[in-house]
Amino acid sequence: MPTAERPAIRPQLYTVPFGTDLCDATAALVLDKCNNDPLLVSTATLLLPNNRAIKAMTEAFVRRAKPGLLLPRLAAIGDLTLDEALGPLLDPLVGDETVLPAISPAARTMLLADLVIRHRPESQPVSAAEALRLARNLAEMIDELEIEEVGLDRFCDIKVEADLAGHWQSSYGQLLTILPAYRAALATRSLLGLSERRNILLDRLANRLRDTPPAGLMIAAGITTAAKAVARVLSRVAVLPQGCVILPGVDLTMSETQWESLGPHAKNDEDIKPRRNHETHPQFHLKLLLYRMGFGRDEFEILSPTKPATQTSSVADIFCLPEDTANWQNLPAAAKKMPHVATLEAADSAEEARAISVKVREALELAGQRIAVITPDRELAVRVAAQLRRWNVIVDDSAGTPILQTPNGTLIAALADVLANRFSPVSVLAVAKHPLVHAGEGRMDWLEQTRKLDLLLRGPSKGIGLNPVTALVAGSENEELLIFWTGLDALLSNLAASADKPFLDIMDAIQNTATRLTDGAIWKGATGRQLATLWEEFVACDLSAIGRVERAAI
Repeated sequence: MPTAERPAIRPQLYTVPFGTDLCDATAALVLDKCNNDPLLVSTATLLLPNNRAIKAMTEAFVRRAKPGLLLPRLAAIGDLTLDEALGPLLDPLVGDETVLPAISPAARTMLLADLVIRHRPESQPVSAAEALRLARNLAEMIDELEIEEVGLDRFCDIKVEADLAGHWQSSYGQLLTILPAYRAALATRSLLGLSERRNILLDRLANRLRDTPPAGLMIAAGITTAAKAVARVLSRVAVLPQGCVILPGVDLTMSETQWESLGPHAKNDEDIKPRRNHETHPQFHLKLLLYRMGFGRDEFEILSPTKPATQTSSVADIFCLPEDTANWQNLPAAAKKMPHVATLEAADSAEEARAISVKVREALELAGQRIAVITPDRELAVRVAAQLRRWNVIVDDSAGTPILQTPNGTLIAALADVLANRFSPVSVLAVAKHPLVHAGEGRMDWLEQTRKLDLLLRGPSKGIGLNPVTALVAGSENEELLIFWTGLDALLSNLAASADKPFLDIMDAIQNTATRLTDGAIWKGATGRQLATLWEEFVACDLSAIGRVERAAI
């Protein structure tokens, strides 16, 4: 049965059809409900799925600001630090009882890796790298269980078939020992799981909305995750006196038979075989969310249909249920046309990126036109952004930039690489040439000496470590180069001495070396502060699962 109880008040539910921008439609609805009063708009609260949605919604309000506008309060439901995001809005969210903090992602990975190693059979030893990989997979599984509010003890009730493969039975046996140990470790540390803590905060938010409804406008827009805790919050928002829920793309034209056949299906004693859920259908998770909210599709209203969605029927026909694909043969010619869809066969990803960038530039030639490139391929996204920079078109990549692809992160990676490769000439030169190293005054002289060192080190390897390089530079009889190398050798010597020490000592050596090479610049700016935060979070973890890194194993 649905997770949320059926409210007595009729809910305010809207859907945005295909072809209509959800953020623009939501902004128009907020302004309409506030009678275009800028001060009244600032009292409204919008619950959004993530920080990307907050940015897009902000831009939608900015486009409608005439001549100025105070933004409503925006908060991300999917934010793991939900108490920090919504606490000031709901005064306070956590109430009288303090919620235990959540374990950090890095600490959880290390904890699970240690449990994997300790609960591994002696006949099947596992390396630290493999333990970390398994720990990440375990963390994903635990998150899914916590989101669906499935207790970890439910694993004990699973019946293992006798003919199940041996490695499956072994893995199941390890789960039965690792998961209880994980829960016990969290209890000992007075911590909660990431998704578990979010569920608690969301439930407190739902209870607060039920007991003390906010006086101002509250809208939940674009939240399509079917998590039970989220569904309970949306159910409460939908029945607030000044609340509503906006979901994108709910198919109101699908027949009731097809809609009901999507699932989820309630168990029936008369059913010999449970009916299968069509989880891959685009509408399944929307229906599951409505099922858990306790509402029906017939309670929706269409919000701001700016233009008729002529291609909606074609999309619905393409993604129809498998048993309905036989109807494709009987579709009229008009239903098979998709004038807004074009295909291109590219020889490689570079040609694909060039073609996409040309289409983007063509769209931007029109005044006020906006365009988005949606792709799961990060390499293609980077290529398209690089192609557009040729025309001075700067792409706002909503996926962000991985920390290891920033100059600050690449220096950390280069220092780890120089240690792993035993201070090979190539890795040493990569550190010396890095843009953050010895930046500022004297940078050109530093690069000039680095080029001389590069020429000197070319050819057969003279050995591993820093000493062969020192001997080679000393034999060159170049005084300026010798002075340069002596200074660089002094900066790298601390890192070289840490090669056979525990992993935490290696981390300290990398941190100190990076600080000395850049005069602290690596930890400055927005990227530097983020790197410092991640670094502190990582070194604060229990790194015993990684163990010692011997020089011979590097």
